[in-house]
Amino acid sequence: MPPKYLRRLISVPTVVLILLVLVATLPIWLPITALIDLVIGQRRMRYSRLGLVMILLAVNELTTVGMAFGLWLRSGVGTTIWKPKGQARMQVLMRYYGSGLVNSTRRVLGVRLVVNGLDEALAAGGPVLVLGHHTSLLDSAIPVLLLGEKGYGLRYVIKDTLALAPAFDIGGHFLPVHFVNRSGKRTSSEMDAISDLAGGLHGNEAFVLFPEGSFYNKRRHERSIERLRTDAPHLVERAEKLRHTLPPRAGGALALLAGAPEADVVMMAHTGLEWFNSLPNIIHHVPLTAPVHIVFWRVPRSEVPTDAGGQYDWLFEQFERVDRIAIGDLDDLDGPT
Repeated sequence: MPPKYLRRLISVPTVVLILLVLVATLPIWLPITALIDLVIGQRRMRYSRLGLVMILLAVNELTTVGMAFGLWLRSGVGTTIWKPKGQARMQVLMRYYGSGLVNSTRRVLGVRLVVNGLDEALAAGGPVLVLGHHTSLLDSAIPVLLLGEKGYGLRYVIKDTLALAPAFDIGGHFLPVHFVNRSGKRTSSEMDAISDLAGGLHGNEAFVLFPEGSFYNKRRHERSIERLRTDAPHLVERAEKLRHTLPPRAGGALALLAGAPEADVVMMAHTGLEWFNSLPNIIHHVPLTAPVHIVFWRVPRSEVPTDAGGQYDWLFEQFERVDRIAIGDLDDLDGPT
């Protein structure tokens, strides 16, 4: 990953260039894509929709970057950005960014969110640790939108590759966010950083982490099972039955539990976003005809084992339920079986 200033010198102009090219050539490419959609029988206008959503996403990206720059100036070129008022403003800005990501896909790609259990999961207050199912960039933004609307400030663990998106990069580095290096070369320091970041969570904060580490595909699933044969062989048979989720990784989740030993856990599962993991899948499914169901449930900390082995077995059990929801078993919306 390039150093941050070099990275931003590349990423911001790249998004500007993409937006300028798409807007300037819109009178050319939009009729062409519309004609292609009609000729090949894609009356749902899939290719045209993708071009339009790219414009909206680029606008959202650059607007967020511009507003972040304004906040940086307002905070005395960053000197007070880590004070409570500066952090509150930055949380609002990133909520705007997450809302833009979701609303862009909602308007153009037909994404409709049906949220189940969020009010009940947050009824007892915070702080909470949110462990979510990860299939795409879009589900990374969902907690920003939904929990932000409930007044929660967020701490996050996200992949360092997301720093290539300038709004994630700039906003994330002005907030309690850890960009995790998934190369495996700095595992111990990464776990220490997550545990330290979880310390001192306030009552109106949520810490979000995606224990799978990446979204599901067959190759990653097979590699995860091979790791389990060494690390947790008693879970291999159960892991082989997972159909849309990867076996959760122990490291980050257990470091989070250790760093915030009194916080309850809120699980986030969903079905309907698994198509958002590659361009061919997006093209095939756009626009969505079925809603995206997002399911939250809360686990009191008293129900979470205190030893590392027990915590991982517990986490695996939670992700078995996540997998049932991910494959469309909506009978499991009302609570664990």
